[in-house]
Amino acid sequence: TTTTTTTLSSFALDRTRAVLNGARVGDLLRVTAEAADGSGRDAAGTLSRLRTRWFVVRGGDLSAGGRRLVSGELDGKLTRILDQGKSNQARIGIAGAQISSDDEWLSLGGAKDLSEYVASCDAYARMIEREDDVATLVTDVESVMTYEMLEDATRANPSAWTAGEGAHSRRIVIDDRERATKMAGELLTLKHGAKNVVLTQLASDASWQPKCDVGDSVFAPYAAQVLEDVLRNDPEVGIELSKCTYPDGKGITGVVYRKGYAGVARLLARMGAQAARPIAGAREQILVGLALGYSEENITYHVQRMNIDPISPEVLIQLFDDARDEIANAKAESAP
Repeated sequence: TTTTTTTLSSFALDRTRAVLNGARVGDLLRVTAEAADGSGRDAAGTLSRLRTRWFVVRGGDLSAGGRRLVSGELDGKLTRILDQGKSNQARIGIAGAQISSDDEWLSLGGAKDLSEYVASCDAYARMIEREDDVATLVTDVESVMTYEMLEDATRANPSAWTAGEGAHSRRIVIDDRERATKMAGELLTLKHGAKNVVLTQLASDASWQPKCDVGDSVFAPYAAQVLEDVLRNDPEVGIELSKCTYPDGKGITGVVYRKGYAGVARLLARMGAQAARPIAGAREQILVGLALGYSEENITYHVQRMNIDPISPEVLIQLFDDARDEIANAKAESAP
């Protein structure tokens, strides 16, 4: 594969170096990257395609050549960003899968029958070894958040992560940091007791990838960190695995729950609820929305958008009543 190292303006290079030199463990970097093989440029050499990537800093060091090397996580991959020095752009290097099938923290949360999850992790690791991730030539880097900032925000205003989204709550412009950290924010509100059930995508077949948003998965910035933290350190938090097969492949979602909601988690797992793909059917959508603690108004907005045929107010009222009864019965089945 032919690679290119393109020269940016001195301002852009200086800015990138300053951010990399100042990066600290836990920082979230917004990395703008282009294809290293030049495929993102037109015939005149002008950039035509850029990709925004989210990089969580886990360490920093100097390379053998004495240049800054920042290690971290990006899109479910262990990654390094290397300052190549002089007038050369920094480069992203992929080191392997972020999560290994050897990690035991899911079993610490009480997850049963991990065989399919382990197989999926191994398949993902092999895919990373084979794939050619070309968006690795850095054009810009910005430090946009720290883990502490996100955790403080979830404590100060948990409803931003617990109520769901409706027409009234959707702004014209949604900060891309909010999209990127939505999953970690939901898990943090569960950690601090403001939420009782969270869905996070743990694995999916390669055929799902174009349809799935990393932001709904454990590969979102900080998400794996929070999930491992609560499963290791909070005895009142558990996890059920929800498995589902679609015509284009299989998915595995973690139903993370607080004490008293084990029965609700088992209910969602039996339904095959997935974080990255909406469940079919108004009844099921309402049931999942209520189980996740979303407001009735926001659930109604979501259900009306997801179903082609309009649903009358009378039918919606009955569906909500039935769903509440089913969730109440599931909670009653939760182990004390």
